Amino acid sequence: MGFRFRRSVKLMPGVRMNFSTRSASLSLGGPGATVNLSSRGTRATLGLPGTGFSYTSSASSSAGARRRSAQQIAAEHRRFAQQQQRVAALAHIERIEAELEETLNAWRSELNVCAPSTFGAMLTVQPFVNPEAAPSAPDFLSAEKTCRANAAAAVQRAHPMKGYRRAAWLIGFLAGSLALLVVGPFALLVSAVGSVVAQSMAKRRWLRELEPLCLERGNREWTTARTGLQADFEKASDAFAERSRWAEREWQGQERARVENVRRLISGEPEVVEASVSAVLQELDFPFETECEILVDDEDHVMIDVDLPEIEDAVPEMQYKVLKNGSLKQTKRKVSERNRAYAELVCGITLAIAAASLSAGPTLTHVTVAGRTQRQKQNAKDIEDVYVIEVKVPREIFAKLNAPELDPIELIDQIPSSRMQLSANHSLKKISAPSWRR
Repeated sequence: MGFRFRRSVKLMPGVRMNFSTRSASLSLGGPGATVNLSSRGTRATLGLPGTGFSYTSSASSSAGARRRSAQQIAAEHRRFAQQQQRVAALAHIERIEAELEETLNAWRSELNVCAPSTFGAMLTVQPFVNPEAAPSAPDFLSAEKTCRANAAAAVQRAHPMKGYRRAAWLIGFLAGSLALLVVGPFALLVSAVGSVVAQSMAKRRWLRELEPLCLERGNREWTTARTGLQADFEKASDAFAERSRWAEREWQGQERARVENVRRLISGEPEVVEASVSAVLQELDFPFETECEILVDDEDHVMIDVDLPEIEDAVPEMQYKVLKNGSLKQTKRKVSERNRAYAELVCGITLAIAAASLSAGPTLTHVTVAGRTQRQKQNAKDIEDVYVIEVKVPREIFAKLNAPELDPIELIDQIPSSRMQLSANHSLKKISAPSWRR
């Protein structure tokens, strides 16, 4: 066994200094209550003298406290990183859900219905406005400046200043030789300055002698160029006038045809009403595929069969959930919430198609819309068309409509002729096919 050494020295009443082979410590107190201070920490002991019962509580040393503080800081960093990841994940989910909400409510922007009285203004032939701009007149000032500059450059290339350069170098050599005799060491500088001055004087004289030739050639070439520019402008103007006359004749013919078509539409001709409704429905901007078939009953009523998007294509079955550590997990949407969103979409599409159709036909007072979707047959793998809604929408229902706050299901329920049933979990029940489709 190993040797151990321990000694206790009383410093004063209630205070003892303890020594051992490992360390020293200080004891405060007496029997029944003692506090021991050492490098390993603080230890307090409470006991009942003579009974053998005691209770000891230890506090960590400063080094241990520092170690725990570092661990706590690391844990705080981890919690902060997880919180940041969680915030980012929540923002991602909100963005996805907002995009889905915008998609499911795209029909709200299509609920505007124009009044029949507005078609009267369409009977007026609109004046022709040429989309093509007339040709611009030539910029003779800039063209003349460029033409004369080109003519002067051509004259200067034909008459180089070789003789003037030789004379200038000769003058510079003579100036340098004279300077060598007079000023000595500065002869090179004087010669260079003399050469530059001589070159400049020679060039000015060369340009003065060529100036009459440049002016003569510039006048001749500019006269020819101006005549060509004027001729090209007149030719372009004549071509533009001819195209304008042709475009105006085409426009007037199209306007007469349009006015006649509007007149027939106002009179309620079935084939014209059907064509107008079909054209408007093709312009509807839905974020998914929707096909329509139009049947004209009479001048004030059309019937539209709509192939609706399936619930799987419109409302995703899965959604994201944020876990405690900030990661994303896919979970299923509540069946009732998903069915309710799809039912609102079906009713919204029905109202949007009815509104667009009423806008296309001024004589229409009602539009009947029947919607069908594809579902799997019970106990079979085959797919069948199932009608889920049929409603005869009157024009007056759109008179005071607040599209942003509209509940489409509630509005459809208020129409007496509507056929739509929701189950307990808001699923659209199957209805019989419309009589006009059997």
